[in-house]
Amino acid sequence: MGLVFYADSGFTQRIRMVLGSLSDSGSSFAVSAEPDEVRKYNTSSPNGDLLTKNTSTPTSPGTGEWGYSSGTVYLGDALASGDTAVAFTAGTRVLEDVNTLSGKAKFATNTTNADDRIKRQQLFLKNTETTKQYTNVSILLADLVSGAGSDVGRYGFAPDNSGSMGTLVGSVGSLSDTGSSFTVSAQPVSVIKKTASAPNGFLLTENTSTPTTPNAGEWGYSGGTVYLGDALASGESVTAYTSATLTSSDISGLATMAPGDSVTFWVQCTVPENDPVANLRDIEIKATSTEEATN
Repeated sequence: MGLVFYADSGFTQRIRMVLGSLSDSGSSFAVSAEPDEVRKYNTSSPNGDLLTKNTSTPTSPGTGEWGYSSGTVYLGDALASGDTAVAFTAGTRVLEDVNTLSGKAKFATNTTNADDRIKRQQLFLKNTETTKQYTNVSILLADLVSGAGSDVGRYGFAPDNSGSMGTLVGSVGSLSDTGSSFTVSAQPVSVIKKTASAPNGFLLTENTSTPTTPNAGEWGYSGGTVYLGDALASGESVTAYTSATLTSSDISGLATMAPGDSVTFWVQCTVPENDPVANLRDIEIKATSTEEATN
């Protein structure tokens, strides 16, 4: 199965991964293994509509069904523009079985307590092959339906720090104690603010309509500068992040993963206050790499 994500150090609790997908048209697509489930996504169904598996006539499934045969998934309904069909392995989704930092099973966004709106999970990536090694491994997140459902801008990666979460990667600029704007080295996808009462930080809402004059609780970006709707007070700080990707510069073990090798890291999701919470099914975690044979 190659590079596989797990939720435990014993490598028994698999994280659900994508085996293949198809977008906009067609009714069949190749997959790397037989899927556990297939979902159809679009802007009206950002959580993905679960299709029914047809094992009797897998190459000619009925409406609302899918079948599998010889490395191919067959759909009972041809995709329309804007549709995406995704085949998944078995396993739990990222953050699915994790409580918020305050101990709640689900995000609670109608609160000023940032810990009600943050979930954090330690994950493990293992090379499950017996002869193949992987080099230049990167760990990243992808949005299955752009512009609907959840958003990768709410997520961040951090290297493991002796069993605890390290610093989020992907910072492109920050500001502390005073001011309402700061320069960044690249356009960010999220801005997190930390205060004395919210030391874990909370996500500000992006304003794309009037980015240089955002409202309270918002941020905007224009011409290499991030603008804040609220000037910082003493003890407060904000950090702007790009869509985070973990590479060997963050975790040395990603440079080369021989058979049986593993690395551990953390993923965090922060939801803005009073923002609708979309189902976590809209987010995919994946690993990219160069594959090499060891013998």
